[in-house]
Amino acid sequence: MDTLDFSVVRFQEAVAYRKISLRKMNIDPTVNASDRTIRRAKKDGRINPEILDRLGKYLDVDPLFLSGEYDKSATRWAKDEAEAAEIRSQFHVEDFPYILQEKRKLEEMQYIKSLLIKNEITIADLEALPKETSIHFYLDLERAISKVLWQYFKPRRSSIHNYSIPMPPEDEIISI
Repeated sequence: MDTLDFSVVRFQEAVAYRKISLRKMNIDPTVNASDRTIRRAKKDGRINPEILDRLGKYLDVDPLFLSGEYDKSATRWAKDEAEAAEIRSQFHVEDFPYILQEKRKLEEMQYIKSLLIKNEITIADLEALPKETSIHFYLDLERAISKVLWQYFKPRRSSIHNYSIPMPPEDEIISI
């Protein structure tokens, strides 16, 4: 069975932030993992991917945060350990909600494609736009959607999160 890394430090941070005990998690059927399984994961530093995902969903924390992937990225980005520690210190559990996992599961351009098709605009019509017009289209759509979303929903505290549509890299705008 494949397992993933499991950051005890980040897991404990999430549990403390949510004020949830292992016993309470054990009782909840959505977690579907015993406290023994969780204790073993903490001891081994490894966890079943499905359990990690369920824990993330239950705690409303991105499973990549619980696995320590962001911490590993900080180490790769930094020029030395001191800088890596500084970067890691900026990571807080409330900045990494489970919705990030859900966003990763979405096909990047599916939202825009669906929006166009629902309005009887073909993908070919979008692809036929000149590059500069395509860029303006994405930016205008972003502004319009963000304005409506912010009118009805409070944005998250973190600057990492905003209401945005997926915009492809500039060199891929024409070939969706």
